[in-house]
Amino acid sequence: LTFCRLETTAAKAVDSRPELQKGNNKPSSVVGPFKPLVIPGLSTTETTRTELYKPQNLVENEGLSPGKYANTELMKIPNFLHLSPEHIRKHCEALKSRLPPPHQFSLFSEFTTKWPEGLKTDSAVTKHYPLEVVYRTFLNSAPSIRDRRARFVTLRIPLSTLKLDKRSHLKLLRLAKSYGFERDMAQYYADSDTLELKSGRCPVKRQNYDYLTYVLTVLTMESKKHEAWEDVDTGSYLDFNWLSSLQRKRLLKLFSPQDETSLKSPTSSELEKMPAVRSYRQALEEMFSTPTEELCGPWQKPPKVPKRRHYHWPPIRDIPFEPVVGADQSAHLRSYGDAVRKLWGLSPT
Repeated sequence: LTFCRLETTAAKAVDSRPELQKGNNKPSSVVGPFKPLVIPGLSTTETTRTELYKPQNLVENEGLSPGKYANTELMKIPNFLHLSPEHIRKHCEALKSRLPPPHQFSLFSEFTTKWPEGLKTDSAVTKHYPLEVVYRTFLNSAPSIRDRRARFVTLRIPLSTLKLDKRSHLKLLRLAKSYGFERDMAQYYADSDTLELKSGRCPVKRQNYDYLTYVLTVLTMESKKHEAWEDVDTGSYLDFNWLSSLQRKRLLKLFSPQDETSLKSPTSSELEKMPAVRSYRQALEEMFSTPTEELCGPWQKPPKVPKRRHYHWPPIRDIPFEPVVGADQSAHLRSYGDAVRKLWGLSPT
Protein backbone atom coordinates (compact mmCIF):
# COMPACT_ATOMS: atom_id res chain seq x y z
CA LEU A 1 0.00 0.00 0.00
CA THR A 2 1.23 3.50 -0.80
CA PHE A 3 0.28 6.94 0.38
CA CYS A 4 0.21 9.99 -1.86
CA ARG A 5 0.67 13.53 -0.69
CA LEU A 6 -0.63 16.52 -2.65
CA GLU A 7 1.38 19.70 -2.35
CA THR A 8 -0.34 23.07 -2.92
CA THR A 9 1.63 26.18 -3.82
CA ALA A 10 0.43 29.76 -3.72
CA ALA A 11 0.96 31.55 -7.02
CA LYS A 12 0.81 35.23 -7.77
CA ALA A 13 -1.57 36.63 -10.32
CA VAL A 14 0.13 37.95 -13.44
CA ASP A 15 -1.37 41.08 -14.99
CA SER A 16 -0.07 42.95 -18.05
CA ARG A 17 -1.12 46.38 -16.79
CA PRO A 18 1.95 48.32 -15.58
CA GLU A 19 0.04 50.50 -13.09
CA LEU A 20 -0.88 47.48 -11.11
CA GLN A 21 2.66 46.12 -11.18
CA LYS A 22 4.17 49.30 -9.65
CA GLY A 23 1.68 49.53 -6.81
CA ASN A 24 1.15 47.30 -3.83
CA ASN A 25 0.27 44.05 -5.35
CA LYS A 26 -1.70 41.57 -3.23
CA PRO A 27 -1.31 37.87 -3.69
CA SER A 28 -3.99 36.34 -5.79
CA SER A 29 -6.36 33.72 -4.46
CA VAL A 30 -5.55 31.38 -7.35
CA VAL A 31 -4.20 28.08 -6.04
CA GLY A 32 -1.72 26.58 -8.45
CA PRO A 33 -1.24 23.05 -9.76
CA PHE A 34 -1.27 20.00 -7.53
CA LYS A 35 1.96 18.00 -7.49
CA PRO A 36 1.66 14.39 -6.32
CA LEU A 37 4.57 13.37 -4.16
CA VAL A 38 5.25 9.78 -3.09
CA ILE A 39 7.06 9.71 0.23
CA PRO A 40 8.84 6.35 0.68
CA GLY A 41 9.63 6.87 4.35
CA LEU A 42 8.50 8.78 7.39
CA SER A 43 8.32 12.55 7.22
CA THR A 44 7.01 15.37 9.34
CA THR A 45 3.50 16.62 8.81
CA GLU A 46 3.23 19.74 6.72
CA THR A 47 0.18 21.91 6.26
CA THR A 48 0.64 22.02 2.49
CA ARG A 49 0.52 18.24 2.13
CA THR A 50 -2.56 16.08 2.47
CA GLU A 51 -2.44 12.28 2.81
CA LEU A 52 -4.70 10.36 0.44
CA TYR A 53 -5.23 6.62 0.81
CA LYS A 54 -4.51 4.66 -2.36
CA PRO A 55 -6.02 1.14 -2.32
CA GLN A 56 -4.17 -1.86 -3.74
CA ASN A 57 -7.00 -3.15 -5.90
CA LEU A 58 -9.65 -1.43 -7.96
CA VAL A 59 -12.64 -0.16 -6.00
CA GLU A 60 -15.84 0.46 -7.88
CA ASN A 61 -17.98 3.57 -7.44
CA GLU A 62 -15.17 5.44 -5.69
CA GLY A 63 -15.78 3.65 -2.40
CA LEU A 64 -13.44 2.51 0.31
CA SER A 65 -11.57 -0.74 -0.05
CA PRO A 66 -12.93 -3.71 1.93
CA GLY A 67 -11.50 -4.62 5.29
CA LYS A 68 -9.82 -7.83 6.36
CA TYR A 69 -13.11 -9.59 7.09
CA ALA A 70 -14.53 -11.41 4.02
CA ASN A 71 -11.84 -9.95 1.77
CA THR A 72 -11.36 -12.22 -1.25
CA GLU A 73 -7.93 -10.79 -1.96
CA LEU A 74 -6.70 -11.92 1.43
CA MET A 75 -8.51 -15.27 1.23
CA LYS A 76 -6.73 -16.33 -1.96
CA ILE A 77 -4.17 -18.99 -1.19
CA PRO A 78 -0.70 -18.39 -2.69
CA ASN A 79 0.49 -21.25 -4.87
CA PHE A 80 3.80 -22.31 -6.33
CA LEU A 81 2.52 -23.89 -9.53
CA HIS A 82 4.86 -21.73 -11.58
CA LEU A 83 7.92 -23.26 -9.89
CA SER A 84 9.62 -26.47 -10.91
CA PRO A 85 10.64 -29.14 -8.37
CA GLU A 86 14.26 -28.03 -8.72
CA HIS A 87 13.34 -24.46 -7.79
CA ILE A 88 11.38 -25.66 -4.77
CA ARG A 89 14.33 -27.77 -3.63
CA LYS A 90 16.65 -24.77 -3.90
CA HIS A 91 14.23 -22.63 -1.91
CA CYS A 92 14.01 -25.25 0.81
CA GLU A 93 17.79 -25.53 0.99
CA ALA A 94 18.07 -21.75 1.27
CA LEU A 95 15.52 -21.68 4.09
CA LYS A 96 17.29 -24.48 5.93
CA SER A 97 20.66 -22.74 5.67
CA ARG A 98 19.27 -19.56 7.25
CA LEU A 99 17.91 -21.34 10.31
CA PRO A 100 19.94 -22.42 13.35
CA PRO A 101 20.67 -26.19 13.60
CA PRO A 102 18.03 -27.04 16.26
CA HIS A 103 15.21 -25.70 14.06
CA GLN A 104 16.24 -26.99 10.65
CA PHE A 105 14.60 -30.38 10.95
CA SER A 106 11.57 -29.42 13.02
CA LEU A 107 10.18 -26.69 10.76
CA PHE A 108 10.93 -27.99 7.25
CA SER A 109 10.90 -31.77 7.68
CA GLU A 110 7.48 -32.18 6.04
CA PHE A 111 8.57 -30.14 3.01
CA THR A 112 12.09 -31.49 2.48
CA THR A 113 11.64 -35.26 2.98
CA LYS A 114 12.72 -37.47 0.09
CA TRP A 115 10.65 -40.15 -1.59
CA PRO A 116 11.06 -43.52 0.19
CA GLU A 117 13.61 -45.70 -1.55
CA GLY A 118 11.55 -48.87 -1.08
CA LEU A 119 8.61 -47.50 -3.10
CA LYS A 120 10.16 -47.39 -6.54
CA THR A 121 7.48 -49.36 -8.42
CA ASP A 122 3.70 -49.10 -8.59
CA SER A 123 3.30 -52.63 -7.23
CA ALA A 124 5.28 -51.72 -4.10
CA VAL A 125 3.16 -48.63 -3.54
CA THR A 126 -0.06 -50.65 -3.96
CA LYS A 127 1.20 -53.31 -1.56
CA HIS A 128 1.92 -50.92 1.32
CA TYR A 129 -0.73 -48.30 0.49
CA PRO A 130 -3.64 -50.11 -1.22
CA LEU A 131 -6.23 -47.38 -0.64
CA GLU A 132 -6.21 -44.73 -3.37
CA VAL A 133 -7.93 -41.39 -2.77
CA VAL A 134 -8.68 -39.19 -5.79
CA TYR A 135 -9.82 -35.58 -5.49
CA ARG A 136 -9.36 -32.39 -7.49
CA THR A 137 -8.57 -28.80 -6.58
CA PHE A 138 -9.53 -25.96 -8.90
CA LEU A 139 -7.88 -22.55 -9.21
CA ASN A 140 -9.81 -19.88 -11.04
CA SER A 141 -10.06 -16.14 -11.19
CA ALA A 142 -13.49 -15.24 -9.87
CA PRO A 143 -15.10 -13.27 -7.05
CA SER A 144 -15.52 -16.54 -5.11
CA ILE A 145 -12.71 -18.95 -4.27
CA ARG A 146 -15.15 -21.88 -3.95
CA ASP A 147 -15.76 -24.47 -6.65
CA ARG A 148 -18.56 -27.01 -6.43
CA ARG A 149 -16.59 -29.57 -8.42
CA ALA A 150 -13.92 -29.78 -5.72
CA ARG A 151 -16.25 -31.63 -3.33
CA PHE A 152 -16.13 -34.95 -5.25
CA VAL A 153 -13.97 -37.68 -3.69
CA THR A 154 -13.22 -41.15 -5.11
CA LEU A 155 -11.87 -44.16 -3.21
CA ARG A 156 -10.32 -47.15 -5.00
CA ILE A 157 -9.19 -50.29 -3.23
CA PRO A 158 -8.30 -53.81 -4.47
CA LEU A 159 -10.58 -56.32 -2.79
CA SER A 160 -7.70 -58.78 -2.46
CA THR A 161 -6.21 -56.57 0.27
CA LEU A 162 -9.32 -56.97 2.45
CA LYS A 163 -8.61 -60.73 2.88
CA LEU A 164 -12.16 -61.89 2.14
CA ASP A 165 -13.21 -65.43 1.37
CA LYS A 166 -15.36 -66.33 -1.61
CA ARG A 167 -18.66 -65.91 0.24
CA SER A 168 -17.68 -62.55 1.79
CA HIS A 169 -16.33 -61.31 -1.54
CA LEU A 170 -19.61 -62.02 -3.33
CA LYS A 171 -21.68 -60.60 -0.47
CA LEU A 172 -19.70 -57.34 -0.47
CA LEU A 173 -20.23 -56.92 -4.21
CA ARG A 174 -23.94 -57.60 -3.92
CA LEU A 175 -24.30 -55.03 -1.13
CA ALA A 176 -22.29 -52.46 -3.08
CA LYS A 177 -24.27 -53.00 -6.26
CA SER A 178 -27.72 -53.05 -4.68
CA TYR A 179 -27.10 -49.85 -2.70
CA GLY A 180 -24.42 -47.81 -4.44
CA PHE A 181 -24.58 -48.64 -8.13
CA GLU A 182 -28.11 -47.33 -8.60
CA ARG A 183 -27.00 -44.03 -7.04
CA ASP A 184 -23.87 -43.78 -9.24
CA MET A 185 -21.76 -44.31 -6.15
CA ALA A 186 -20.15 -47.75 -6.56
CA GLN A 187 -18.42 -49.47 -9.47
CA TYR A 188 -16.49 -52.73 -9.72
CA TYR A 189 -13.71 -53.54 -12.20
CA ALA A 190 -13.25 -57.29 -12.59
CA ASP A 191 -9.94 -57.07 -14.49
CA SER A 192 -8.09 -55.57 -11.52
CA ASP A 193 -10.56 -56.72 -8.80
CA THR A 194 -10.96 -53.10 -7.69
CA LEU A 195 -13.95 -51.50 -6.00
CA GLU A 196 -14.50 -47.79 -6.64
CA LEU A 197 -16.64 -45.58 -4.40
CA LYS A 198 -17.48 -42.00 -5.36
CA SER A 199 -19.42 -39.37 -3.43
CA GLY A 200 -20.39 -35.74 -3.90
CA ARG A 201 -23.46 -35.58 -1.71
CA CYS A 202 -21.77 -33.45 0.98
CA PRO A 203 -20.78 -29.81 0.36
CA VAL A 204 -17.23 -30.20 1.68
CA LYS A 205 -14.48 -32.51 0.43
CA ARG A 206 -13.57 -33.71 3.93
CA GLN A 207 -17.15 -34.72 4.64
CA ASN A 208 -17.31 -36.83 1.47
CA TYR A 209 -14.04 -38.53 2.39
CA ASP A 210 -15.31 -39.39 5.88
CA TYR A 211 -18.58 -40.67 4.40
CA LEU A 212 -16.81 -42.97 1.92
CA THR A 213 -14.51 -44.40 4.59
CA TYR A 214 -17.60 -45.10 6.70
CA VAL A 215 -19.33 -46.85 3.77
CA LEU A 216 -16.24 -48.95 3.03
CA THR A 217 -15.98 -49.96 6.70
CA VAL A 218 -19.66 -50.96 6.84
CA LEU A 219 -19.42 -52.99 3.62
CA THR A 220 -16.36 -54.85 4.88
CA MET A 221 -17.77 -55.63 8.33
CA GLU A 222 -21.19 -56.69 7.04
CA SER A 223 -19.71 -58.94 4.37
CA LYS A 224 -17.64 -60.82 6.97
CA LYS A 225 -20.73 -61.62 9.03
CA HIS A 226 -22.18 -65.07 8.39
CA GLU A 227 -25.89 -65.05 9.17
CA ALA A 228 -28.29 -67.96 9.36
CA TRP A 229 -30.39 -67.00 6.36
CA GLU A 230 -27.36 -67.34 4.08
CA ASP A 231 -27.32 -71.12 4.59
CA VAL A 232 -30.93 -71.52 3.46
CA ASP A 233 -31.18 -73.12 0.04
CA THR A 234 -32.81 -70.68 -2.35
CA GLY A 235 -33.31 -73.24 -5.11
CA SER A 236 -31.69 -71.00 -7.68
CA TYR A 237 -29.31 -72.27 -10.32
CA LEU A 238 -26.93 -69.43 -9.58
CA ASP A 239 -26.44 -70.56 -5.95
CA PHE A 240 -25.22 -74.07 -6.76
CA ASN A 241 -23.96 -76.23 -3.89
CA TRP A 242 -22.95 -79.81 -4.60
CA LEU A 243 -23.60 -81.15 -1.09
CA SER A 244 -27.22 -79.97 -1.10
CA SER A 245 -27.89 -80.16 -4.83
CA LEU A 246 -30.62 -82.20 -6.47
CA GLN A 247 -28.08 -83.79 -8.83
CA ARG A 248 -26.20 -85.34 -5.91
CA LYS A 249 -29.38 -86.74 -4.39
CA ARG A 250 -30.41 -88.31 -7.69
CA LEU A 251 -26.94 -89.74 -8.19
CA LEU A 252 -26.87 -91.36 -4.74
CA LYS A 253 -30.36 -92.73 -5.28
CA LEU A 254 -29.29 -94.16 -8.62
CA PHE A 255 -26.32 -96.03 -7.19
CA SER A 256 -28.10 -97.24 -4.05
CA PRO A 257 -31.80 -97.66 -4.87
CA GLN A 258 -32.52 -100.12 -1.97
CA ASP A 259 -31.11 -97.92 0.80
CA GLU A 260 -33.19 -94.77 1.29
CA THR A 261 -30.81 -93.41 3.96
CA SER A 262 -27.79 -93.45 1.68
CA LEU A 263 -27.16 -89.73 2.24
CA LYS A 264 -25.91 -90.45 5.76
CA SER A 265 -24.52 -93.92 5.16
CA PRO A 266 -20.81 -94.59 4.60
CA THR A 267 -21.53 -95.55 1.01
CA SER A 268 -22.06 -91.87 0.13
CA SER A 269 -18.44 -91.04 0.89
CA GLU A 270 -17.33 -94.01 -1.14
CA LEU A 271 -19.34 -92.81 -4.09
CA GLU A 272 -17.73 -89.38 -3.81
CA LYS A 273 -14.33 -90.97 -4.39
CA MET A 274 -15.34 -92.66 -7.63
CA PRO A 275 -13.61 -91.11 -10.71
CA ALA A 276 -16.88 -90.89 -12.67
CA VAL A 277 -18.65 -89.08 -9.82
CA ARG A 278 -15.75 -86.68 -9.31
CA SER A 279 -15.65 -85.79 -13.01
CA TYR A 280 -19.44 -85.29 -12.97
CA ARG A 281 -19.19 -83.01 -9.94
CA GLN A 282 -16.35 -81.02 -11.50
CA ALA A 283 -18.31 -80.55 -14.73
CA LEU A 284 -21.35 -79.26 -12.83
CA GLU A 285 -19.29 -76.88 -10.69
CA GLU A 286 -17.55 -75.45 -13.76
CA MET A 287 -20.89 -74.86 -15.44
CA PHE A 288 -22.64 -73.25 -12.49
CA SER A 289 -19.68 -71.36 -11.05
CA THR A 290 -19.43 -68.94 -13.96
CA PRO A 291 -19.24 -65.26 -12.98
CA THR A 292 -22.57 -63.73 -12.07
CA GLU A 293 -23.63 -60.14 -12.68
CA GLU A 294 -21.85 -58.92 -9.54
CA LEU A 295 -18.53 -60.49 -10.55
CA CYS A 296 -18.67 -59.24 -14.15
CA GLY A 297 -17.41 -55.69 -14.02
CA PRO A 298 -17.67 -52.92 -14.89
CA TRP A 299 -21.35 -52.97 -14.08
CA GLN A 300 -23.74 -51.79 -16.75
CA LYS A 301 -27.20 -50.38 -16.26
CA PRO A 302 -29.98 -52.06 -18.25
CA PRO A 303 -31.32 -50.03 -21.17
CA LYS A 304 -34.45 -48.08 -20.50
CA VAL A 305 -37.55 -49.55 -22.09
CA PRO A 306 -39.61 -46.91 -23.87
CA LYS A 307 -43.03 -46.36 -22.40
CA ARG A 308 -45.97 -47.25 -24.61
CA ARG A 309 -49.38 -45.93 -23.85
CA HIS A 310 -51.25 -48.56 -25.85
CA TYR A 311 -49.41 -51.82 -25.29
CA HIS A 312 -51.76 -54.76 -25.83
CA TRP A 313 -49.60 -57.52 -24.34
CA PRO A 314 -49.00 -57.34 -20.57
CA PRO A 315 -45.35 -57.46 -19.46
CA ILE A 316 -43.95 -60.69 -18.02
CA ARG A 317 -43.47 -60.19 -14.30
CA ASP A 318 -42.17 -63.59 -13.14
CA ILE A 319 -39.55 -65.28 -15.29
CA PRO A 320 -39.92 -69.06 -14.75
CA PHE A 321 -36.40 -69.95 -15.88
CA GLU A 322 -33.07 -68.47 -14.87
CA PRO A 323 -30.50 -68.90 -17.65
CA VAL A 324 -27.17 -70.43 -16.71
CA VAL A 325 -24.32 -68.44 -18.21
CA GLY A 326 -21.92 -71.39 -18.31
CA ALA A 327 -24.32 -73.57 -20.29
CA ASP A 328 -23.71 -71.46 -23.40
CA GLN A 329 -20.01 -72.39 -23.52
CA SER A 330 -19.18 -75.41 -25.66
CA ALA A 331 -16.28 -76.52 -23.43
CA HIS A 332 -18.56 -76.86 -20.39
CA LEU A 333 -21.18 -78.75 -22.38
CA ARG A 334 -18.55 -81.13 -23.77
CA SER A 335 -17.11 -81.89 -20.31
CA TYR A 336 -20.62 -82.40 -18.89
CA GLY A 337 -21.52 -84.83 -21.70
CA ASP A 338 -18.33 -86.85 -21.16
CA ALA A 339 -19.01 -87.04 -17.40
CA VAL A 340 -22.55 -88.33 -17.97
CA ARG A 341 -21.27 -91.01 -20.38
CA LYS A 342 -18.75 -92.15 -17.78
CA LEU A 343 -21.52 -92.53 -15.22
CA TRP A 344 -23.44 -94.85 -17.54
CA GLY A 345 -20.33 -96.73 -18.58
CA LEU A 346 -20.25 -95.38 -22.11
CA SER A 347 -17.13 -94.32 -23.96
CA PRO A 348 -16.60 -90.54 -24.17
CA THR A 349 -16.65 -88.85 -27.55
